[in-house]
Amino acid sequence: MNPKNFDFASQIISSNYLEISKEGEQQYQKLIRELLTSRSVPLEGLSVRTIKRIILDLSSLDTNNFLNNIGVGEREGRIFSSYVQDRMSGLSHGVGRSGDVSAEQPKAAGSSLIVKLTTRMALQILKASGLTSIKSCLILPLATGMSLGMCFLTLLSQVKTKKVRPRYVIWSRIDQKTCLKSIISFGFEPVIIDCIPDGDQLTTDLESITTKITELGQENIFCIVSTTSCFSPRVPDRVVEVSKICKSNNVPHVINNAYGVQCSTTTSLITQATKQGRVDFIVQSTDKNFMVPVGGSVVASTDKKLIKRLSQTYPGRASIEPILNLFCTFLEMGMNGWKLLLKQRKQNFDYFINQMKDFCLQNDFTILKTPKNKISFAISLEKYSNLSKKNKDVGMIGSMLFRRACTGQRVFKKGIEKQIMEYNFKNYGAHTKNYPREYLTLSCAIGMTKKQINIFIKRLQSVIKEFEK
Repeated sequence: MNPKNFDFASQIISSNYLEISKEGEQQYQKLIRELLTSRSVPLEGLSVRTIKRIILDLSSLDTNNFLNNIGVGEREGRIFSSYVQDRMSGLSHGVGRSGDVSAEQPKAAGSSLIVKLTTRMALQILKASGLTSIKSCLILPLATGMSLGMCFLTLLSQVKTKKVRPRYVIWSRIDQKTCLKSIISFGFEPVIIDCIPDGDQLTTDLESITTKITELGQENIFCIVSTTSCFSPRVPDRVVEVSKICKSNNVPHVINNAYGVQCSTTTSLITQATKQGRVDFIVQSTDKNFMVPVGGSVVASTDKKLIKRLSQTYPGRASIEPILNLFCTFLEMGMNGWKLLLKQRKQNFDYFINQMKDFCLQNDFTILKTPKNKISFAISLEKYSNLSKKNKDVGMIGSMLFRRACTGQRVFKKGIEKQIMEYNFKNYGAHTKNYPREYLTLSCAIGMTKKQINIFIKRLQSVIKEFEK
């Protein structure tokens, strides 16, 4: 309520009673002022009630929510369902314009404010998480695979004047379909480089990458795609060395950092890569890192012009929902809440490992040594190597856990062949053709609790007993 309306209200009820209300309103207006001036994640998280009020206030700035608005165009922000209207707080115009997904909208001042604020907050969060060298970012209403594809299209726009379009993308193999499909779907030919062993862990084959550049010709290499968040025993790619290879050969470098923001070791590695070599884009998932519904990603770069080009490459407008989810999350989480979550995840990872060591000691398992992977670890299932003769399958362990409401774990079985589009993979799941043992891989991602870890271990114990009967 504005000051004049408080004066009118004092003519109806005692002005003494309204003084407290005025003070409360001033506190809220101060909060809004700080949000608009600092454009930062609040230090302490806000209440849900306050966040709802902020969203409704910003939504009221969009033309479709004006009391006297009459829309005579084809896209006037009309919403038929009252449920959808409430769920989206009337924010129906989306984000961007046909020529730039980050552009402000004349009909949607409130939506435009949310986009700008959330983008600034995302940049602040990424820097606070260890990506200190990045200069700009863009929130896309696309999950990781499609966002990688948009990065490819942006880089392609910089080389379109060449007579021969470079067609090869060198890809350090990770057995997860998204990245490979994004390379193929956007018209490029993947050059798949298997990972190589380093003890138990699997790491980047730098020699093969260098050899392929020479063999195919630097002018024919469109870019190199590396991955920094992965399932053990694979560890993050050696992105510092890869970035140096890219710099010396003038080849673009895109890092798939899907869920690496939550790991300080990973973000530090990427920062070193941006300083010592070439990194064009870093792509991270919003749902995996910030615990929001699937449907968004944050693309970051040390080059502001490259992010601007990316926003201009995106065709048309986009949904505000992934950005709105992130905006609400940042406000409720607060910077202190985010830092606490990062600290807890790291502590819980160590706790998970230690608890699993006890489990392995009791059940004759071993944990594979993969010290460079700080989110995921793997348990060797080598003791079941003779089960195939008894018509038993270690893959049953994964499905038995799933039936007990445990999700996310993966069992690697040797000998599995898989075709993804026109490409065949031997030993799919192991990121290489010849990994010597079968294993169960587990992750401790952001948001997992010690209570959940303890319950999982009890359920795993139950599964192992049943499996070994």
